[in-house]
Amino acid sequence: AVAMFQISGWKEVPYVGLPAGLFFNPGILGASAALVIIGLVLHERYWLAATLSPLILIAHNRASILALAVSGFLYLWWYGHWKWGLISFLCALIVVLAMDMSFLPRIDIWIETFSRLSWFGHGVGSFLQLTGEGRVEHAHNEYLNFLYLFGLGTIPLLFIISVAWANNDELQILFAAFLTLALFTTPTLSPVPGFIGMVCAGRLCSISAYRIRWGS
Repeated sequence: AVAMFQISGWKEVPYVGLPAGLFFNPGILGASAALVIIGLVLHERYWLAATLSPLILIAHNRASILALAVSGFLYLWWYGHWKWGLISFLCALIVVLAMDMSFLPRIDIWIETFSRLSWFGHGVGSFLQLTGEGRVEHAHNEYLNFLYLFGLGTIPLLFIISVAWANNDELQILFAAFLTLALFTTPTLSPVPGFIGMVCAGRLCSISAYRIRWGS
């Protein structure tokens, strides 16, 4: 609702670039909306998911669209309609590629970050030193960001992801959206996407542990 008012010119709640509701940044709005929409669909609250879908258009965020596309493919594949899922994913990919090329500077950031990776990382807060002028606070890629900061210390995180993915549960569809967002942004730095992703990881890990323990 706040984003709608912002579109009409209301600026009492500040935002950067496009209207972002209470999230300040449209990327965070898009990521949060995408994850909530997927969760609602998984719980068969389709009408609620439909009411939130305009937020994806307002945010104009490529990562959110791709996250929805990946989850849509997995959702349809889960229920035996993988062909329709693949078609939907390819259509979303075309839409993303047809959008503006503002993501190109991120490729330079990724290359620069990768070239400076070290075995033991550079420490928390060190990424600001990478650009010299402190214009970039993170790598716009969660995996690269953790590798740059912690190096081999990222292994426990990768282990958690692999354990969370080592079972056959519908919640993996939502977790896949979170992992997709992590390719293009840093969702753990934002309260809503980070909370949803960590809850998914914890729940999936608990399911894996239960099945390993009881052999089911």
